[in-house]
Amino acid sequence: MSRSPRIAERAGPLSGITVVEIGGAVAEHAGLYLAELGALVIKVEPHTGARSRAVGPYAGMAAGQTPTSLAFWARNVAKLSVRLDVNQNDGAQVLRRLVEQADVVLEGRDDVRLLSGIMSEHVADWNQQAIHCVISPFGEDSPWSDKPWSELTALALGGIAGVSGYGADEILDGYALPIAPAGVHGASMGGALAVIGTIAELLERKQHKQPRPVEVALHDAIAVSTEFAVPSWSFGEAEVDRHTGRHATVGDSPIWNLLCGDGRYLCAIPLYMNDKRFAQLLAWLSSEGCQDDLGEERFSDQLVREAEMQHIMEVVGTMTARHTADDVFHAAQARGLAWAPILSPDELVTDGYLRERGFYADLNTKFGQVSFPGVPYKGMDSVYNTEGVDLAPPELGEDSHEVLKWLGYSTAEIQSLVQVGAV
Repeated sequence: MSRSPRIAERAGPLSGITVVEIGGAVAEHAGLYLAELGALVIKVEPHTGARSRAVGPYAGMAAGQTPTSLAFWARNVAKLSVRLDVNQNDGAQVLRRLVEQADVVLEGRDDVRLLSGIMSEHVADWNQQAIHCVISPFGEDSPWSDKPWSELTALALGGIAGVSGYGADEILDGYALPIAPAGVHGASMGGALAVIGTIAELLERKQHKQPRPVEVALHDAIAVSTEFAVPSWSFGEAEVDRHTGRHATVGDSPIWNLLCGDGRYLCAIPLYMNDKRFAQLLAWLSSEGCQDDLGEERFSDQLVREAEMQHIMEVVGTMTARHTADDVFHAAQARGLAWAPILSPDELVTDGYLRERGFYADLNTKFGQVSFPGVPYKGMDSVYNTEGVDLAPPELGEDSHEVLKWLGYSTAEIQSLVQVGAV
């Protein structure tokens, strides 16, 4: 597939900022977020490619093409790929020239194939104005800094798995099972915090202050993302309990994922059921002839409603079972109730609301036009507002020659680097 030149200024608040991304998958989300804000992100990969390129699911299997990792695609939109052996002298010299041109050096320390130590030793020497952002599983000065890790163990240690899973209302084999979310949520959490720290240092640099290194441990990032589980213990020494399909809380909670007539589930959150909302709900149930005993005077007392919310939701379930999830959703919204159907991934891709908001970005790829999730904010340009620049996820090393020319290497010098295996 013919590619247009990819080194170009991109739209977004970080337009003009150059980021060199090196290391493992823990840095990919941070690099993606910076790229989506308009930074030029140059991803340095070993000759065998980033490990995330070998993570399924894959596209292109049926077409007889080289399998393409959709996991890699999801986290590397709008980046450039340079294939480089940083552990040999010629490759290290190319990396140095990259760092010298960088505003940000983003390093993921979870891939030993890339970590020769040169980044820690030399970033400040090579470019005193570059912000060196390091993301690692347990932090650089932690007693666990050399421990093995995985996404699942990170979510377990950070507490996310402890508050996500099945509760006492759905016990499997006598045990209330914890679960971890699918996907690389730990790296996403760490990436978001790394971007916040990096942007803060970029603002400091704009005030002519010396930028400081930014260091993020995924373990820390996950631990601060457990909502109220940690503060519940810190301030009240109370443990939250897992509840199937809803928030983990101290004590019990009523069901709120209700089966509808079309076989889909609706999240009918009963929280904040004040007098006005309950009156709306009761009128709705009455119009359907399924209010049961909820019209009794005692239910006008909010304390009674809170105590009997499980019964109230069971009554509501008799009504939702008569209608489609979409019909209940719109009827609830009209009555001021924040309920919504639970969408599957394929439904989310075709969701009319997200389409109308312009959330998805349609990019030209080797498989044709593909919709990628865009940015969740409005009011500012993002990289997806850039015209005439190829933003599709890069093939391995496809930008190596273009980047080397940008760094000032001649054609003969590039050929020499190829011959010695540096690129």
